Amino acid sequence: MLIELGHYLIIISLFSTSIGFFYDFYRIFLNIILYFLENELPKILIYLKKKSKYLKKYIEIIANDLLFKTYYQILYNKRKNLFIKINSNIFIYIPKISFLCLWLGFLCLFYSYITSDFSLINIIKYSHSIESLIYKICGLWGNQEGSMMLWCWILLLYSFILSIISSHDKSLFFFKILNIQTYSIFFFILFTVFASNPFLRGLYFFSNGMELNPILQDPTLALHPPFLYLGYLGFSIGFSIAFVILKEKYIPYFWIYYMKLFTLFSWCLLTFGIGLGSWWAYYELGWGGWWFWDPVENISLIPWLLGTALLHNFIVNEKGYGLNHWTLSLAILIFLLSLMGTFFVRSGLLVSVHSFANDSISGLFIFFYLIFLILFIIYNYKNNHNYLFQFIKFYLISKENVIRINNIFFIFMSFIVFLGISLPIILSFFLLKQVSLGPNFYNEIFIPLMIPFIIFISFGPLVIWRGDKVYSFLNFQNFSFGFIFYYLLEISLYEKINSLLSFIIILLILWLFINLFILMSHIKKINGMLISHLGIGIFIFSIAFNLNFQSSFMHMIHPGEIIKFENYNFIFRNLHFFEINNYKTLIFNFLIKQQDYLISVIFPEQRFYSLKKILSFKPSINTNFLSDIYILLGDGNLELGWYMKIIFNPLIIGIWIGILLVSLGSLISMRKLNYKIMNPLYF
Repeated sequence: MLIELGHYLIIISLFSTSIGFFYDFYRIFLNIILYFLENELPKILIYLKKKSKYLKKYIEIIANDLLFKTYYQILYNKRKNLFIKINSNIFIYIPKISFLCLWLGFLCLFYSYITSDFSLINIIKYSHSIESLIYKICGLWGNQEGSMMLWCWILLLYSFILSIISSHDKSLFFFKILNIQTYSIFFFILFTVFASNPFLRGLYFFSNGMELNPILQDPTLALHPPFLYLGYLGFSIGFSIAFVILKEKYIPYFWIYYMKLFTLFSWCLLTFGIGLGSWWAYYELGWGGWWFWDPVENISLIPWLLGTALLHNFIVNEKGYGLNHWTLSLAILIFLLSLMGTFFVRSGLLVSVHSFANDSISGLFIFFYLIFLILFIIYNYKNNHNYLFQFIKFYLISKENVIRINNIFFIFMSFIVFLGISLPIILSFFLLKQVSLGPNFYNEIFIPLMIPFIIFISFGPLVIWRGDKVYSFLNFQNFSFGFIFYYLLEISLYEKINSLLSFIIILLILWLFINLFILMSHIKKINGMLISHLGIGIFIFSIAFNLNFQSSFMHMIHPGEIIKFENYNFIFRNLHFFEINNYKTLIFNFLIKQQDYLISVIFPEQRFYSLKKILSFKPSINTNFLSDIYILLGDGNLELGWYMKIIFNPLIIGIWIGILLVSLGSLISMRKLNYKIMNPLYF
């Protein structure tokens, strides 16, 4: 009964969004009729009047007929007033009704998962009765059908929030934004119902399921996909606002604040979601790194990079110094690339632990919708490109020009990432063999690119608007202080330099820190911008420092053996075997000592998942915030011993501290922006 209810609720949600969709088709049909009556019918009547004297009398009667003129006037008034009169009733309530129905349907699916209802094909494939509750929840969106349900619900959530805003401010502009949102909602719910329905029943009843992929059985994965989706789909509001402005050739005075609010919120959640994914990759996948340039990981990076460029561009818009065409173009491009990433993941074109291995028909469904959007946007750009571009004088050394160069950096980085994703797919198609681009492709481009990028973000906040000078307190001698600080740190801790580029990047980041603290003391307050830039600095500094000073060691070890590495003693004490829920685990017990002091006791694991027949190696990590000791046990046995890998990761925890600071800075900025929106004096 609950399954049928969930299925019907999705159908109701689809029907409610289709009302707005078909209403627009009715308006288009009405416009075609009026165009015919206004332009083509008079030409036809004149032609017939010239050709036939017999019809001349009847044509004059039709042309002067009061009933005909009355009907034409009614149609004309309908075209003029229909959108205004009906929109307030339709486009405000459509997201609310659809959101309620889809939310209830999502709860039905959620309840079916936690109660292990194995009459559903989706639950049979991705759940098991003995799994922990948290992993059953992960299974809900750990597959195409459930994740599309979550995708639709989050898309409706943003439209629901916008409909609440529009119910207080009944501007025609908001109704048109909701209208554009309705198109995306209608398409994805249509896709869910007919191509990715999670409520399909099996022909036979199963007493148990096939279990979620063991790699995805992790608490962090319960939060990672929802945060990514909240980030991706929040950009849909910016897309809809930009599309309405582009189509209507009208920029309302408040557009920048609403677009910035939704973009900032989405970017914050996407930042946190990417951070969760990198943390999961670090402690789960067992290779000791945090970002492997996996194609699906890279897809989430593209909207983040372009979103960062868009947020910087808003600063210029708020000051009234132009670049509106940059803002509209970036807002549209971000959402289109998010959809393209969805197509790549769900079409089976990408090989990754994150991708959904489904048939290409589902991917083609999204691909054709994406092509439709691109063609429609190109058509509107072609008609309105002169309206978008404004001639405003830019000074060579000015904040607006630095932001424009900053945008070019982010767009170029996004292009490189997109090229790294799409090029192997294109080459594989023509060469008829699997082609991939590894981390070296990205590292050789991005690491040198960081040097000019850090220089720009170091003095960018210090440059004044509409001027040709930098604040007098910008002193390039700060660079020498950074060098001295780094040299003392390097001598006292590590006494080695592995990479010249990493060394230069570390110096530049230290220079950035000094400039930020000087700026902070000058303006005498801490704002979201400073916190986010500080977070980016800590993030890049931690990466460069870790690359320069990371070390590793591999050895075959037996119980009772002691290994010395990086002034530490690793003592293999014993091992224990346990059977827990849906897997069997072998837990190794290690003592870590430095001289005679006990540092930690850690427990790396080897798990065997019986249902999937998968052996999983779980590392164990000891951290003191300055460095991590990362231990992984590989293949082996009691007789021959086990392969043991130890990785020393200095300052790697700073990567996630930086990500948290970036998210915190965006939240602070959003709070201030929300005050501006709620205070009418700012308008």
